[in-house]
Amino acid sequence: FHKIKDVDPKNYSQMLGFVFVKAINLAGFKKKVDEIHKKDVSKMLQSKYKNLSLEEIDKAFEIDRYSPESINHFDLFNSTYVSKILNNYLNWKPL
Repeated sequence: FHKIKDVDPKNYSQMLGFVFVKAINLAGFKKKVDEIHKKDVSKMLQSKYKNLSLEEIDKAFEIDRYSPESINHFDLFNSTYVSKILNNYLNWKPL
């Protein structure tokens, strides 16, 4: 798996879009994600979570969906929601 920091910037946006469209649809979001939140989440991933791969991000959302104590999204896909899911994944992930 390629870490976010190693993904070609030209492909990054499209590949990340696939992961998030899947996560948003399966989590049951009703509202459209605002552009400002998309950019903020992308910026956060490229700085704070750059050592994760897109596959790991996908897995983090899967684990949250299957959890009896999943993160409540309040129909708002933003950096706060995404960071909670990724932090839970990092706590779960074996070293």
